[in-house]
Amino acid sequence: MSSFNSFFNGLFGAVWTPFRSIDPWVGLAVLSALVGILALIAMKYCSNQTRIAQLKDSYKAHVLAIKLFRDDLGIVLKSLGRTLVQISFYMGHQLRPMAVMMIPFVFLFAQMQMRLAYKPLDVGDKVNVTVQMENWATGSDGLPEEVTVEFPDGLELAGAKVHAPTIDRVMFPMRATKPGVYDLKLTCGSETVTKQIHVGMEEDLTMLSPMRSSSTTDLILYPTEEAFGDGSAFASIQVPYPVRELPLLGIDWSFGFELGMGLTFMILSIVVALLFKGVFGVTI
Repeated sequence: MSSFNSFFNGLFGAVWTPFRSIDPWVGLAVLSALVGILALIAMKYCSNQTRIAQLKDSYKAHVLAIKLFRDDLGIVLKSLGRTLVQISFYMGHQLRPMAVMMIPFVFLFAQMQMRLAYKPLDVGDKVNVTVQMENWATGSDGLPEEVTVEFPDGLELAGAKVHAPTIDRVMFPMRATKPGVYDLKLTCGSETVTKQIHVGMEEDLTMLSPMRSSSTTDLILYPTEEAFGDGSAFASIQVPYPVRELPLLGIDWSFGFELGMGLTFMILSIVVALLFKGVFGVTI
């Protein structure tokens, strides 16, 4: 998975290069439009367009019958039942193009998240780092080995570190003191791993990840950093970066949460698909 992520990061990085130094809305709009058009193409060639049109006409007729004969309970119930059946068949015909688009969309969504959903820590920011352990090494006393943290110049410990062996977790507060890109080093027993930390320098940002993990799901959603080695004592390291705002027309289109950018991305793609469905001759 790490090798695939490395390849895809480089591939998408080349695509994203023209958008790095300009307003993020430009890249977001262009890629949303591209996904919307690709969705139309998938819909056109991966679904039975004739049957979809028939089903739409059929359930519209039943809805009309409900409106016209709303005083006749028998007709209303019969038309309602038939409408629900037609809609279920209609939705079934949408599954194939959705499945075709799902895999590339997930990987594209992750790439967009790493570039647009978060911003680096500001100097002075204090965040709580969470380290989830796995295969936690034990010392000669049978107790879990201590997890030590080495802070580079630019980061510092901002409070007490908490070991919670019963839930395989270590937590500690960290403060950013200088702008830069840092490798936070964590050691357990003979193993040392790093987590990349961004402070300031938003203009030069390429990819920023709040998570380094060995979980397959996390590697798909957070593709920036490699997985830990086989048998590693570390399962994940999480740093809660601030959400990056996407201001437009007086509204923050990130909506203040990390998936807000993805929601906007999806809405824009749907709008483009609806606007251009006639151009591509697609029935949705």
